[in-house]
Amino acid sequence: MAVITQKYGQICDIIGHGSSGVVLLSHKVQGCNPNLDRFYAIKVFRRGAESTGTAYRRRVDTEFFISASLQHHNIVRTFNLFRIKYCSGGDLHSLIVTSGQLEQAKADYFFKQLIHGIDFILEIGIAHRDLKPENLLLSPNGCLKISDFRSARCFRLSWENHVHISRTRRLFYIVGTISMRGI
Repeated sequence: MAVITQKYGQICDIIGHGSSGVVLLSHKVQGCNPNLDRFYAIKVFRRGAESTGTAYRRRVDTEFFISASLQHHNIVRTFNLFRIKYCSGGDLHSLIVTSGQLEQAKADYFFKQLIHGIDFILEIGIAHRDLKPENLLLSPNGCLKISDFRSARCFRLSWENHVHISRTRRLFYIVGTISMRGI
């Protein structure tokens, strides 16, 4: 943890947690000017008791390589193995719980952004396989960003025209997502 603190600043809060680890908020002071200060979302992976060292490393590597390869305004940016873009607007689930119900115009706005992100992911040949409001983060200006690529799988390499069903082992994840593309 000392290495993380030295590189990314003081840990301020836990902003997310799940079965594979936690996401911490860090604040790094950049001199006397507060405008230069940086906030980072730091993902700290946790190996499950059932995982071997090899399986754990493969899972972490897969999540990192998939998320780092996706450069789109509706996908959370991954800078390195630990650091991802901090989205200070929280997640869509928390917004829905707090507000009780989203206005139709706001729901449509988020839905269109989600479809743009999904369309990009599918064009690359990746199935997210865990889309839910908790994995849809919001920037301060309301830009929706897809996050958490822990369950994602590559079903087609970018230069190929055919789908590799055996890579995902679960056709319904692909079919369910592709059927949304006509919307």
